[in-house]
Amino acid sequence: MAHVSAGVEYALHCLLYLVDAQELQQPASARDLAELQKIPAEFVAKLFTKLQKAGIVGAREGIGGGFALARPSDRNHRS
Repeated sequence: MAHVSAGVEYALHCLLYLVDAQELQQPASARDLAELQKIPAEFVAKLFTKLQKAGIVGAREGIGGGFALARPSDRNHRS
């Protein structure tokens, strides 16, 4: 059985949340994502810095800003 780190698991949960947020066209803040999983916002910010550098998410600053998926998700896509 493969094991993933807690950080990877938290990142995956956040990305799944962003799929729903994308449909509503509402980015999610690091604070919102941290509260959702009951982890420190600083930890989420570090995770999302790595995800942003990898091109998986994008960030918008300011009012109404937050993190969003860098590309549209396709819920119906099966590989």
